[in-house]
Amino acid sequence: MTYAKGCLSGIAALLLAALVVALTTAFRGVSQDKAIGLAVIPAMMLESVVSPLFWLLAPAFFAVFFATGRLTNGALRGLLFWFPTLFVSSLGIGLLSWFAILMVRLKRS
Repeated sequence: MTYAKGCLSGIAALLLAALVVALTTAFRGVSQDKAIGLAVIPAMMLESVVSPLFWLLAPAFFAVFFATGRLTNGALRGLLFWFPTLFVSSLGIGLLSWFAILMVRLKRS
């Protein structure tokens, strides 16, 4: 179970860091650009991987998730580890799959 918690912590940390950097970049760019299309959002998430902020946030989120996954109190572990990691992982994977489906659908039409 320790390996599963570590993998889940890593996936959630990467997705959360990419999402935070992409959203800050998008909101910063709203005042400078005219408009962004739907295809730009996944590109922003991929572009955020090369950002220094991403490489500062990802290990920090991983450390927090990994430490809270080792709590002995079950209620705190559920509140601070299981809920955030499962929520962020499902949200990130769901968003990425949604964008992939949209891109396939839009290319056909």
